[in-house]
Amino acid sequence: MTKKILIFSGSLRKDAYTKQLGKIIERICDEIHALPTYVELNDYPLPLLNQDEVKIGKFPENVMKFREQLSQNDMWVIVTPEYNGSIPAVLKNVLDWTSRPASSEDSMNSLYKMRPILIISASPGPFGGIRAGNHLRQILCAMGAQVFPTAKPFMSIASLLGEDGSFKESKYRESLQELIKQFTM
Repeated sequence: MTKKILIFSGSLRKDAYTKQLGKIIERICDEIHALPTYVELNDYPLPLLNQDEVKIGKFPENVMKFREQLSQNDMWVIVTPEYNGSIPAVLKNVLDWTSRPASSEDSMNSLYKMRPILIISASPGPFGGIRAGNHLRQILCAMGAQVFPTAKPFMSIASLLGEDGSFKESKYRESLQELIKQFTM
């Protein structure tokens, strides 16, 4: 069965390295005959989560649209940058909104329970976003997701990518491709 894979970056920055990685992952998924969908969080602007709104069932339209993207895919790849040793606020906000039950038939974290998720992190610094990746893993595991045991941090990402958004050296793409193959098996 062909896997449908949702790919998104935790960054809003136009030329974010994590968005470039997301596009590379999308191409790899195409090559291995998966069905990738790459989305940008910029296309789903959300207010900060307000539990009072959730309590009365008032979900922003973009929450419902993003929930639809999540539910239509078998597995997800989240590519996160690292901000101050953690994940970006926009990514946490998306996770918080989409984890809330949106209907009476829905339960807390229902979109995440047993969902296969691969974490990729990247940073211009020497740690490759590993702290953000670990923090994201903790959050997703608490939500019941089936987080792939192997994460992929990309250290000094600025020096690895060319102006065209692809890897300067094939070894980085090959290792990412092998990881994606393992994840989709």
